[in-house]
Amino acid sequence: MESTGKRYTVRRLPDLEKEVSRCGTRQRFFSQGDDTPAFIHQVHIQGSRAHYHKRAVEFYYVLEGSGIMTVDGETFPLEPGVMVKLDPGAVHSSKGDHRVLVIGIPDIAEDDIFFPGEETR
Repeated sequence: MESTGKRYTVRRLPDLEKEVSRCGTRQRFFSQGDDTPAFIHQVHIQGSRAHYHKRAVEFYYVLEGSGIMTVDGETFPLEPGVMVKLDPGAVHSSKGDHRVLVIGIPDIAEDDIFFPGEETR
């Protein structure tokens, strides 16, 4: 990202490219290459495979839709207004059709996604 000399950046959802992710489609407000310590993505989830992160803490805020999230074997409903904090190592997945704002610290890393049974935790 080019430096403009400003100490702020404005991003608008309609301007963000949609890309396929492991959990659905995402639009990156801030992410890799933005010189930021966190990532902020809007993700449209229509079912995700159980996975975990060894370094990242993630916050999921449900914007719209509904579903069911499973974390470490416990299941609970998702609906607008629900926020979930996922600590490193928390195995999580969700079912349904929902849009979430995901904030993660540190910044997203492709080498920090693991699938139970495929990697020793």
